[in-house]
Amino acid sequence: MAAIVGGVLGAEVGRAGIPEEWLAGIIDRPRTVNWMERLANQLAEVRESGRGQRALRLPIWEIVVRNSLVLFVVLTHGFRRVLPPY
Repeated sequence: MAAIVGGVLGAEVGRAGIPEEWLAGIIDRPRTVNWMERLANQLAEVRESGRGQRALRLPIWEIVVRNSLVLFVVLTHGFRRVLPPY
């Protein structure tokens, strides 16, 4: 729910309405704040011109590393919950 509300409000107020410390706290490699801004600009261009563009590239190795780390954390947490004390 919070992500939806944040997305709607962010679309309304734009980057200027989001505190800098919040933007600096975003750690979501490879989808950085810079990448998201480029994506938003590309979407605006496509919407205005009506012509499609190539998708923005993401380094596949960063996605694999990130997802592997998240999988490790989730599985570790799940297996820890099985061990005593419950």
